[in-house]
Order: sequence, then structure tokens, then C-alpha cells
Amino acid sequence: MVSKKSLSKSKPKKPAPRSGAKSQLKYEPDFSEKISRLFIFRALWIIAIAIPVCLWGIWIGVVTFLQFWHMLILGRRHKALWKMNLRFVRYVERWNAYFHFIVDGHPNVLD
Repeated sequence: MVSKKSLSKSKPKKPAPRSGAKSQLKYEPDFSEKISRLFIFRALWIIAIAIPVCLWGIWIGVVTFLQFWHMLILGRRHKALWKMNLRFVRYVERWNAYFHFIVDGHPNVLD
């Protein structure tokens, strides 16, 4: 017979973490009620940065294509290609947060 003491000490089992659980994206910006009225110029700033980002996006498409074949043939990721892709995604997401009025300060152009 199992005693009540041993039941109270047992901890519920946590589910095993998924393989990608450590690298999940978390973005929690602070809410700020006050905003500069210069936000109307955001569209102009986004247009100015859109051309280089589109060219970079074309390059990342090539990198992703190469990464796909590398993974298919060798069964693993190429670290340099993965880092290039990750850098692009982080950069674009910072600009998306700025453009959609989630954050007030714009990201650096060269980051």
C-alpha cells in the first residue's frame, strides 16, 4: 500500500522539451502611450530602406536554396548559411515592429 506521505512528495512530470524549444522567438516590447508626432515620416523611411532589403532578400533566397540542398544531401545545416538567414529574419522583424507602430525608435540601418 502506498502511503500518503510518498504521494504528496511526488512531483508531476513535466513534458519533455521539444528539440527547438530553446530557440523559440519571444518579442515583448514595452507599451508607451507617448509618441512623437514625427511618426508620419515612417512610410518615407521604410520606402528608403525597402530597396536594399529587397536586394538582400533576393540574396537570402539563394542562401536558403543552397541551405536546402545542403540539408538534403548531408542531413545537417550549414552554420554560416543558417546565420546569414537568421540575421536577415531578425533585421526584417525589427523593421516590421517599427513600421507597424509597435516600437517608437527605428532600428539601425547597418546592424
